[in-house]
Order: sequence, then C-alpha cells, then structure tokens
Amino acid sequence: MKTKWILILAAVGGMLAMTSTPALAQAKGYVGATAGLSVPNYDDTSSRLAFGVIGGARLDGELGFGAYFLTSSKEEDVSGTKVDFNYALYGIEGSFHFEGVADGAYIGLRVGTTKLDVGTTFNSSPTHFGLVFGYDKFLNDNFSLGVEGSWMSIEESSDSGLKAEGFQALNFNLAAKFWF
Repeated sequence: MKTKWILILAAVGGMLAMTSTPALAQAKGYVGATAGLSVPNYDDTSSRLAFGVIGGARLDGELGFGAYFLTSSKEEDVSGTKVDFNYALYGIEGSFHFEGVADGAYIGLRVGTTKLDVGTTFNSSPTHFGLVFGYDKFLNDNFSLGVEGSWMSIEESSDSGLKAEGFQALNFNLAAKFWF
C-alpha cells in the first residue's frame, strides 16, 4: 500500500515538473508535505522520524504567513520499560523570504499548540514557539523541493497532577511544495 502511494506521488510530481504555468513571481500561495528527522532533548528520548503538512502565502514580496502541522511518534526505552513518547505541533508562522542572490531562502517565527502524549496516562496540550529557516528550489513555476530546519521550544505542562518538563526539539526536514 505504501509503495502504491509513493508511485502516485512520484507520478504527480513528474507531471508537475513537465508543465509550464504562471511565472514564479505570480505564484504566491503554497501547500506541501514535509518529512525528516526530529531530535527532542527530553530525558530518555532519541531522534525519530517526523512528518507533516505546511501551507501559506507570500503576502507582499518578502513577507509571508502560514500554518503547519508536524507530528512525531516513537516508543522509547525508559529504565528498561518501553514508553510511547509522541508529540504533534500545530501552529502559525510568519516569515521573511529573501530575494535576489538568496532567492528561495526564508526565515520565520512559529507559535502554536502541542499535543503531548507520554505513555498511556499523560496527555496535555502545552504551547510552543520557535524559529524556522529553509530554502526552496523551484523545479518549475509551480513546484519546489527544499530543506527546512527548525528549533521549537515546548512549554512545561501538567495533566491530572502529573507534570512534564518543557523541552526543545530540533527538526531537519525535506519539503515538497505546490505553488499557485
């Protein structure tokens, strides 16, 4: 089943790479997918796969506004016991898109809510904030592949008398975006 979806996405990407549509200067909005590595610094956790969706628009030249969803799940070994440590980041971002020599590069600020699940007994929704930076390489007028890095700070939270310390996560992702 996974192979079927990968082949469909590759075919759609190939068709988009062959098409010629409005010039990049006119392409202001985007939707896309992102996947890569997330490295939380919470005790007894390790690097893991993260993936999600992104969308937004360049408002006027260099300024942009968007939204994102990034999720990561992994079973961790805590003192010999297997415990799920899962988090999902939902939020909005403001960004500055460079032009000229650095065309395609951007930097921004993110803020949102985290869905944090640890084991079977702890669920909370702390806030988070952070920085994002990246580069989009346009393969044609409507499709780009890029890299994205972010540092996110997840706030301390509590649930039913239990408390989870705040932590940070570094994310290193690849992003595919459709521009319109």
